[in-house]
Amino acid sequence: MILAVKVKNIAVCVASVAAVVVYLSTVAGAYGGLVNPEVWVLPALFCTLFPWLFAVTVIVALSALLWSRKIALAGAAVIALTVYQALSLCPLHFNSPDMDEADLTVMTYNSFYFADWSTEKMPESELNLSLQAILDADADIVLLQEALSYDHYTAPGGVLPHRQAEELCRRYPYRLIGNYNTMNVLSKYPIRSVPLDYDNFGEHSFMIERYVADVRGQEITLFNIHLQSLMLSSEVRNSVARTSRLHTRRRDISAMRHELLPKLTGALRERAAQARELRQILDSVSGPVILGGDFNDVPLSYASRVIQGDDLTDVYASAGLGAVYTFRSRGMYFRIDQMFCGGGVKPLSVRRVAAGCSDHYPLMAGFKLTE
Repeated sequence: MILAVKVKNIAVCVASVAAVVVYLSTVAGAYGGLVNPEVWVLPALFCTLFPWLFAVTVIVALSALLWSRKIALAGAAVIALTVYQALSLCPLHFNSPDMDEADLTVMTYNSFYFADWSTEKMPESELNLSLQAILDADADIVLLQEALSYDHYTAPGGVLPHRQAEELCRRYPYRLIGNYNTMNVLSKYPIRSVPLDYDNFGEHSFMIERYVADVRGQEITLFNIHLQSLMLSSEVRNSVARTSRLHTRRRDISAMRHELLPKLTGALRERAAQARELRQILDSVSGPVILGGDFNDVPLSYASRVIQGDDLTDVYASAGLGAVYTFRSRGMYFRIDQMFCGGGVKPLSVRRVAAGCSDHYPLMAGFKLTE
């Protein structure tokens, strides 16, 4: 009897310590984006894991009702401290207006060069799923990252199925193809590119395109963004995939320790500098602004906070419903494709478009334009 009591007390003690570790990690994840990863990168890593940490905290706090009221109360306090951040990732806007009520609809999509992410090759079928996702969504303006470096949409014998490309050109008469940087924009409204002089820090995966669209006589500034990628090798990506399926091998741990962690921490620091560079550009812009792209970082991150600043609205947090991910490659599921707006542009509704053959899903939003 005495032994059983001692075992129970030890188990409660161990569980309490584990609960406290989870709670502290959750708080670090919720507020880790306030810390510049160039100064201290650990909070940024917790920030990336915050959705899972918050879910575990809720489970631990509820289970603690059975074995420790103090631990349960501590869990409730942590939930209260972090629920705002959790709701920004999992907003509950059940009564958002339909896209049909929007003055302007915009899609952001990393199209993975219109290839199939599972094979990393261009599909040979007569139907390109990524191109069809764009046509089916029928947004007014489409911001594309990792798209085409020259006009395959109209080029004879281009890489895209002719019938789909022909329909896309008919629907989007205004198309701008980035010079050597695979950033495209498709528009139903007249649109022009605005040259930008910015420091890319020698990183070819950091790209900014600025456009001005004439939407029924009103000029809207749009930014098409691609922040620093991880640039992982196929070996490490496969290691992450096996780990997510609980099939981890010793060499997988070694590969992630020697490549994934250094590249992840390096990219976090690089995106911090890139975000400040973009923020300087945004500070020079007035009037209606819509920004979208592949941030390669989560919404609560330092980079996202810097870009959003005090004057832009997180479109998904303001008009979305539920937790979604937009990146889906090899066991890594994160919402790293983001949209912001400001200057009299109000988000009405936003949704993930679960279509296409890219390793990203598109985000599509409807906006209300004010005078």
